[in-house]
Amino acid sequence: MRQGHVDLAPLAPLANEVRDAVSPNVDVIAAPRVRAMPQTTACMNVAAIVADEGGAARYGWMALLWPDRFVELVFHAFWERDGEYRDVTAAPHPGCGASTTLIPEPRFTPPADIRLTAVAPSFMPLSPAAIDEQYFAVSMRFAGVQERLFALVEEGRAALVGDGFDGRVGVHAHDDDARTSIARLAAEQATIQEAKARLLRAMRRGRTDRVVPAPADACWCGSGAAFAGCCGA
Repeated sequence: MRQGHVDLAPLAPLANEVRDAVSPNVDVIAAPRVRAMPQTTACMNVAAIVADEGGAARYGWMALLWPDRFVELVFHAFWERDGEYRDVTAAPHPGCGASTTLIPEPRFTPPADIRLTAVAPSFMPLSPAAIDEQYFAVSMRFAGVQERLFALVEEGRAALVGDGFDGRVGVHAHDDDARTSIARLAAEQATIQEAKARLLRAMRRGRTDRVVPAPADACWCGSGAAFAGCCGA
């Protein structure tokens, strides 16, 4: 069985099980990836395309499968035009194919500016491995940092720009306090992203127990302190 995240096939029995747990009574959608845009999130990409080219956005959960381990649900958006759906983001993980599976989320009401939306991922465990739980926890921390970054934008202390303060974050500060906060949060996000990548590499090798950072490594909570003096104390 192929290792790594793969798109959950919309006709697979597991897709219906996940759909029933997340958004019952909706049809699972599959759409081709037609562009690889440089902006931060699918919501931002779709908002930009709708503004320029028309159409509408369809929001839901991108279903990714770690074979025999877990299903990861990442909040996502499709571009809808002329009765067709299109995915306008690059493949989110190695091993993903040329199309994306989306479970629509009818309960979601978009805010005035959908570009600022940050929704934490969800997980459906398929195994009791300790490293899976660790990956979930690190992913939730990553989403929490992203939410705080977007909060800076919503509070008016930063403005969205195309090339931004940071390529992943896409924000630029108007004042010194916001600029300092953004730099700190971007550093936290980078540390946590590296932790996620390290966990994924260990999982690809078949590891099931927890991974403990070296004492001198940056703590995976994103504090910037060494692990030995932070969560490892």
